[in-house]
Amino acid sequence: MISGIIDVHAHILPGVDDGAKTMDETRRMLQLAYDQGVRGIIATPHYLFGADSQSAEELREVLAQVQREAWSIDPEFQIYCGNEVLYFDGMAEDLKEGKILTLGDSRYVLTEFYDNVSFHEIYQGVRKVAMAGYRMVIAHVERYFCLREAGKLDSLIQAGAVIQMNYKSLEGGMFSSDSRWCRRQVLEGRVHLLGTDMHNTGSRAPEILQAVKWLHRKKGEAEASAILRDNAETILADKILELE
Repeated sequence: MISGIIDVHAHILPGVDDGAKTMDETRRMLQLAYDQGVRGIIATPHYLFGADSQSAEELREVLAQVQREAWSIDPEFQIYCGNEVLYFDGMAEDLKEGKILTLGDSRYVLTEFYDNVSFHEIYQGVRKVAMAGYRMVIAHVERYFCLREAGKLDSLIQAGAVIQMNYKSLEGGMFSSDSRWCRRQVLEGRVHLLGTDMHNTGSRAPEILQAVKWLHRKKGEAEASAILRDNAETILADKILELE
């Protein structure tokens, strides 16, 4: 199996959004992820324009505390900064002003949209972020039904988008139309990153083993490693992620 998995989407910072409520819950989430092979996590608390939320500096202080908890599990267990941004028109300006935390301080930014978003809005968002010098990582792509039309994901990738899917979306097997669509995107090379999107240790806990085993079986070690670890390492190194 793959070692050193990097989770690129996780709500583990305690008390900052709808994720972990306490440091004790964060610690348990970290342990659950570690036990399944995760060795790096990008903390991505929600960034909502106009909301009364903690600043980037305050989030970094909380992240430093979480890093110490991770090191108590394993000195090589790394936590990185980030945000999950709900897309808005002035996003590029907030990025330039440093209000938004990019993934590991790279030029990549994890971005979500409302579920009923149109393809046009996503496409224009990808282009605007790119023109500002950043690269959009589209969060939990399985949620946007406008992207299930043939060719839509390809168009976004050609425009510079990086595609992230949640591990849980790959469960369900052949009897689930949603799972079939998600698995097909992975098999056909349109998914570049997987994330737990973990929020707690209950209904939204980090559960990845089923998806990891399926990915390893269907894609082989090299391609599975790219989705589970290597692409994330490229992002954290702020290098160009070459997409098909």
